[in-house]
Amino acid sequence: MDEDINLSPVEMVVLSMTVFVVFSLVLQESITINPEMGRLLFWMDNVCCVVFLSEWIYRFVHAEKKRRFVLRNFIDLIASIPFGWLPGLKALRLMRLVQVIRIAGSVNRFATYCRYNSIQTARFAFFILFTLLMMTGPVLILFFEYDSGSINTTENALWWTYCTVTTIGYGDLYPVTTGGRIFTVFVSLGGIGMFGILSTLLINYVIHINHEKNSNQTERELPKEDREHGL
Repeated sequence: MDEDINLSPVEMVVLSMTVFVVFSLVLQESITINPEMGRLLFWMDNVCCVVFLSEWIYRFVHAEKKRRFVLRNFIDLIASIPFGWLPGLKALRLMRLVQVIRIAGSVNRFATYCRYNSIQTARFAFFILFTLLMMTGPVLILFFEYDSGSINTTENALWWTYCTVTTIGYGDLYPVTTGGRIFTVFVSLGGIGMFGILSTLLINYVIHINHEKNSNQTERELPKEDREHGL
């Protein structure tokens, strides 16, 4: 069963961005979005849509039965359209509804993947943690710091997130509000955890490569030993 259910790196990125889309939709319906947050969410949504659309086109090109593929994945295609460019509130709400439908379909595949791939789930954990930290970090820090301090632009928020997640911490940008400081602690801990997962993945990869190398070497040596025993 493990061999039948597998996620490629591209699918992991798509699922990770799907999680961000959920976060974005909930955030926009829950709080008041300041101008910089709106600007950042707008462009991040466009990036997600480009990734979704590229992945859909790739699957379409490689599909054997293209008509059947289009019928089954038409909602994914519609959800890949950047709805932020469409005029009118009705169109915006419609596209959000379609995206939620797309998300519901992705959740089932993700749950199945985690169920039958307990070890490889660490790979997805890295992707989703990295994506969430890098995409939600600048949005939320703008929510806390927009009216205070120097982290009040999209560019500064992105730079702060990069420095905090990677634990570089140049100190040129720092939060001054209580909410911003508490959020910084969580982002820093998330960055440490992310690199911990990355280290585990690299170690497992090296072990896997060495195991395959030893197995191939053993297979090459077996015929030689058989000939010697035959003599």
